[in-house]
Amino acid sequence: MPGQYFIGGLLCKMAEDKGGLSLIRKLMIYGPNDEDLYRAIHDVLGVNKENVNNFLRKKLVEYATK
Repeated sequence: MPGQYFIGGLLCKMAEDKGGLSLIRKLMIYGPNDEDLYRAIHDVLGVNKENVNNFLRKKLVEYATK
Protein backbone atom coordinates (compact mmCIF):
# COMPACT_ATOMS: atom_id res chain seq x y z
CA MET A 1 0.00 0.00 0.00
CA PRO A 2 2.75 2.60 0.65
CA GLY A 3 3.70 2.43 -3.04
CA GLN A 4 0.23 3.61 -4.00
CA TYR A 5 0.63 6.73 -1.89
CA PHE A 6 4.03 7.40 -3.39
CA ILE A 7 2.72 7.11 -6.96
CA GLY A 8 -0.29 9.24 -6.04
CA GLY A 9 2.02 11.94 -4.70
CA LEU A 10 4.14 11.76 -7.82
CA LEU A 11 1.06 12.12 -10.04
CA CYS A 12 -0.11 15.13 -8.02
CA LYS A 13 3.33 16.75 -8.31
CA MET A 14 3.35 16.23 -12.08
CA ALA A 15 -0.16 17.62 -12.39
CA GLU A 16 0.82 20.64 -10.29
CA ASP A 17 3.90 21.27 -12.43
CA LYS A 18 1.87 21.00 -15.59
CA GLY A 19 -1.16 23.07 -14.67
CA GLY A 20 -1.33 23.93 -11.01
CA LEU A 21 -4.17 23.29 -8.61
CA SER A 22 -6.79 22.99 -11.36
CA LEU A 23 -5.06 19.92 -12.82
CA ILE A 24 -4.67 18.34 -9.38
CA ARG A 25 -8.40 18.80 -8.89
CA LYS A 26 -9.07 17.27 -12.30
CA LEU A 27 -6.89 14.30 -11.39
CA MET A 28 -9.01 13.72 -8.28
CA ILE A 29 -12.37 13.35 -10.09
CA TYR A 30 -11.64 9.95 -11.59
CA GLY A 31 -12.87 6.70 -10.04
CA PRO A 32 -11.03 4.24 -7.78
CA ASN A 33 -10.17 1.37 -10.14
CA ASP A 34 -7.09 0.80 -12.31
CA GLU A 35 -8.77 1.78 -15.58
CA ASP A 36 -9.86 5.08 -14.00
CA LEU A 37 -6.25 5.72 -13.02
CA TYR A 38 -5.00 5.06 -16.55
CA ARG A 39 -7.72 7.32 -17.98
CA ALA A 40 -6.78 10.07 -15.51
CA ILE A 41 -3.10 9.81 -16.41
CA HIS A 42 -3.98 9.98 -20.09
CA ASP A 43 -6.40 12.89 -19.75
CA VAL A 44 -4.32 14.97 -17.33
CA LEU A 45 -0.75 14.11 -18.33
CA GLY A 46 -1.21 12.89 -21.90
CA VAL A 47 0.36 9.46 -21.35
CA ASN A 48 -1.13 6.30 -22.87
CA LYS A 49 -1.63 3.21 -20.71
CA GLU A 50 1.14 1.34 -22.54
CA ASN A 51 3.68 4.06 -21.67
CA VAL A 52 2.75 4.72 -18.02
CA ASN A 53 5.45 2.53 -16.45
CA ASN A 54 8.30 4.06 -18.43
CA PHE A 55 6.89 7.56 -17.99
CA LEU A 56 6.68 7.21 -14.19
CA ARG A 57 10.17 5.75 -13.98
CA LYS A 58 11.58 8.61 -16.05
CA LYS A 59 9.77 11.22 -13.94
CA LEU A 60 10.93 9.57 -10.71
CA VAL A 61 14.56 9.86 -11.83
CA GLU A 62 13.96 13.44 -12.98
CA TYR A 63 12.51 14.52 -9.62
CA ALA A 64 15.14 12.59 -7.66
CA THR A 65 17.93 14.55 -9.33
CA LYS A 66 16.43 17.99 -8.64
